[in-house]
Amino acid sequence: MTCKGEILPIVLLISLPVFCFITYGIAVSLGHVNARFPYISDTGTHPPESCVFGFLQGLYAFLSVICVYIRYCHVKLWFLESGRKILHCTNVVALIVGMISALGVYLVANFQETNVLPVHLLGAFLAFAGGNVYCWIQTIMTFRMRDLPGHRDWLRHFRLILTIIHLMSLLLVVIESLKAGSADDTGATTTTAATSAASSAATTAATTLTSTKAAAGLHADITPKWDPSMPGYSHHIASTAMEWVLAIVTAIYFCTFFAEFKHFKVSLLQIHYSATFEVNNMIEEKQNGVMTEVRVSTIQA
Repeated sequence: MTCKGEILPIVLLISLPVFCFITYGIAVSLGHVNARFPYISDTGTHPPESCVFGFLQGLYAFLSVICVYIRYCHVKLWFLESGRKILHCTNVVALIVGMISALGVYLVANFQETNVLPVHLLGAFLAFAGGNVYCWIQTIMTFRMRDLPGHRDWLRHFRLILTIIHLMSLLLVVIESLKAGSADDTGATTTTAATSAASSAATTAATTLTSTKAAAGLHADITPKWDPSMPGYSHHIASTAMEWVLAIVTAIYFCTFFAEFKHFKVSLLQIHYSATFEVNNMIEEKQNGVMTEVRVSTIQA
């Protein structure tokens, strides 16, 4: 049984924003995040949306793995007898990096920052940084594979543009996040003494509440909702907005495989007996001195 491989890139393009907006809608409706550009992972921090987020993003990671593997087989098949060893090695590296990036998405989805922050940050690094490296590798390969069926001159330039946007968005996410954290730690320089005193009192109360929850074994909210009055809010919004851009660009990049995937068919799993026999072959066996006939056939799914 065969299927059309070009369907998968389209599914990835559609599923990512749909999955993100599902958990975003749940989190906003329950008041767990602000409606204005929260981090994508913040929409899956608290239950019940954390369960939905883990399932949907885990599914997206699984689909990404399939797409990465099909791309690997796609390139390997066409250039199998070309003798281009560097291209084959690069293709293997792309496969490994793509798998690691998908693993990062899975870690982010299932290890919330409020529960296991180091694993969550590791997953985010693997997902975004690994995804950018994967885009660069595929873009370079595109410039080297002009004879690949489905290749277009505009396609390699479009992938290059997407990769550059992906890199710039990634850098802005990190830079603006650090600026937001720095401003939040030091406080705004133009804040009045009265506002500072009020902020300190609120911080103390929040810290006390968090400690009480932790002591009681409850879920402690270590990522409070950002408010426009908070120091570093503009940097926070810039960082979260770039993260959404980063995710959308990744999905668009996968979708560019459509033009090349449509020239290949993907066969589903086939099951055979380990021994090679012809269908309906008659075999005579002698068991305990008695001749018996055994009918053997193969099974193909």
